[in-house]
Amino acid sequence: MNETTPLVSIITPVYGGRDFLAETIGSVRRQTFGAWEHIFVDDCSPDDSMEVIAGACDPSRTSIVRHDCNRGIAAARNSGLAAARGEYVAFLDQDDLWLPGKLQNQTGLLKARPDCGLCYARHLYFRRAGEGFRVDMVGYPDFHTSIADADPSFVAGELFMNNFIAAGSVVARKKALLDAGGFDENIGGGADDYDLWLRLCRGSRFVFLDSIQLLSRMHSSNFTERSRTADDTFIVLARAEKDLGIPPGIAGRSYARQYYKRCRFRFLGGDYAGAMSDLENASSISGPLARYRAVRALIRLGRTGALIFAASRRVSLSARNIFGSETLKLSALQFETLKNGGDDR
Repeated sequence: MNETTPLVSIITPVYGGRDFLAETIGSVRRQTFGAWEHIFVDDCSPDDSMEVIAGACDPSRTSIVRHDCNRGIAAARNSGLAAARGEYVAFLDQDDLWLPGKLQNQTGLLKARPDCGLCYARHLYFRRAGEGFRVDMVGYPDFHTSIADADPSFVAGELFMNNFIAAGSVVARKKALLDAGGFDENIGGGADDYDLWLRLCRGSRFVFLDSIQLLSRMHSSNFTERSRTADDTFIVLARAEKDLGIPPGIAGRSYARQYYKRCRFRFLGGDYAGAMSDLENASSISGPLARYRAVRALIRLGRTGALIFAASRRVSLSARNIFGSETLKLSALQFETLKNGGDDR
């Protein structure tokens, strides 16, 4: 590391990330903002990720924190926080990408809003599709643009309903994260960030940058991780419901949404009995909605139903209609333009 104190500390937990790390590091090195350090936390990675990092990083801005055993992403993020020297902290998973202006745009917004402890931004999901890419745009309702001035109880209620903050889209004041207690290492499966945002919103305001700053990669291994996150989210919600004083009506809708979300993961993962159980739980809270009846019929078809559900993009069961996203197909050149900041709408 050089002797200049960085303004932003970037934290990347590493475990089995060799296939993606070089591209992820490249997205950091393309940042238009220069006052950063990059902390990689080696969570006892079983592959040659550290060699990939050594070959791709800027050694003058890079440090490695090593765990003696695999402790999970929450512990890795906490180790990164403990090593961070910057006033601000940003999180970047080993398989995700940033747009070039991310750090400059979000640190600027936090400087302009000293009352806010965390800045989050729009993000999208992407995956390879043949020679090109499939991109799922994530919808953000209008209230996000004024969230910095919203009543904290409103923010808590909206966040309880849906974790709309992607960890990789965040730039936060390190002090605010530490004052909130950091990441709970007893919460696994990737729900640790959601738990922290819910605790943080009690004592800190959030501000939203209304442009895409994070490209979140989808692949088979993180689909499994998202399924585990759905399990641990119930633990997070039970704690937050009590601590934040969430009204029963809002709590019920959030639990129903989470049951339905886990139903989807279980269904596509082949756990048809678990999917049906989650669907019945969601239905018992929300009532017999039409989409529940349709999904129930598909679950009864087993694998055939799962294939129909996964392929349905033009009917009422499509991910676009159910989960509020817009799906685009991009060529490799179009995606490269997006990645380099050519289209951050």
